[in-house]
Amino acid sequence: MVEARMIDGPTLCRFRRALGIRQQDLADALGVTQAAISLIESGRMAISHSIQKDLWAIYDKRGMKPRLGAFLDSEASIGAGMAPVSVTLPVAAWTQRLDLMDDPTSRPAVDLVTLRLEIGTRAIALSMRETSPHWKRDEVLVFAFVGVERCKPGDLCVLSPTANMKGASSVIARVVRPKGMSQTARRFELIQPEGPSIPATADAVRSVARCVYRACYI
Repeated sequence: MVEARMIDGPTLCRFRRALGIRQQDLADALGVTQAAISLIESGRMAISHSIQKDLWAIYDKRGMKPRLGAFLDSEASIGAGMAPVSVTLPVAAWTQRLDLMDDPTSRPAVDLVTLRLEIGTRAIALSMRETSPHWKRDEVLVFAFVGVERCKPGDLCVLSPTANMKGASSVIARVVRPKGMSQTARRFELIQPEGPSIPATADAVRSVARCVYRACYI
C-alpha cells in the first residue's frame, strides 16, 4: 500500500461512484451507517482517523479498480488544471446557534455574495454583526468546508464541535500550533464564544470550514 493520504467527503463520494457501489455498500465495508456516509460525502461530517485507515486498508489493495491511491493521483492531476467558477451564495447572519448541518436554504438570507470557487466546493457565507479584532462589523466571511487535516495555523474557521459548548451549535476559531509541540500539532483557539482551545482533529469536530474570502460592502 502507498503512503496513506487524507481524503475528504466529496472526494470519497467521487471514489465510491468510480467503484460503482452504493452508500450502503461503503457503509457496510467501513462498519458505519449509510446516514454517516451521506453526511461525510456532503462535507457535513469529518472523516475520523480510524475510517481514514480503514479506507486505505480496504480500497488500496492490488486488483482493486480503481485503487484509492491511483484515484487520488488522478484527481490531483485533473484538479491542477481546473478553473474556478463563479458562485452566488446566500449570506446568513452569524449566530452561535447556527447549525452547520442544516440545509443552507433553510437559513434566512440577509444578502447575497458572488465569488469564484473551485468546482464542487461547498461553502457558507456569514455576515458578522459585531466588531471583533478578527473582523469588521457587517463584514462578510465565506467559509469553504474542508477536512480538518487541511486547516493550517492562522486559518480562521467556523466549526461544529463534538463536545457541548454551553449551548453553542457552532463556534468561530483560529488554528494555532501549540508551543513546545510537534510541527504537525494544531488546536482550534476559540474566538466566539470564548473558551478553552480544542484539538484540531476529526474526533473533536463534526464539521469545519475555513475562511477563503472576506469583504466589506458600503
